[in-house]
Amino acid sequence: MPVIAFDGAESVAGRALFAISALYWCALWLSRVEVRLIDVVNEDVALAAAVFEADTGKKLSIYRPSRGKSPLEGSDLYAATAFRSASHLRLAEAQSMKIPVIVALQFPEPSFLNSLIFMQKAAFDPKIFAERLYTTVESWI
Repeated sequence: MPVIAFDGAESVAGRALFAISALYWCALWLSRVEVRLIDVVNEDVALAAAVFEADTGKKLSIYRPSRGKSPLEGSDLYAATAFRSASHLRLAEAQSMKIPVIVALQFPEPSFLNSLIFMQKAAFDPKIFAERLYTTVESWI
């Protein structure tokens, strides 16, 4: 079963609640993948994941920051939505592990415009972000 690791940061830079909203649009195929929310610190994210599970029956695994095995290990895709900067993301780690990455960046800082493919519409519309996820994983499921 393919594993999708989502950035679980909800902060000035992280948009985990947006990502969870997008997962509702993935309900038709989500049972065919494992979903991890990684680097979760904000309890609102854990609560939203619990509500998502109650609504859909699909469990979102919560990975809190720890010093041990990387939460990206065994992942087939790393996905994130962020505000202005992607510097908090595990992009270098994903690259070193050869894990494909999807990042939707809201109002990106100029320094990121040259280094990331940024999906403007997907950064603001959970349905579009979900569609982009599906086009990435559809051949795997």
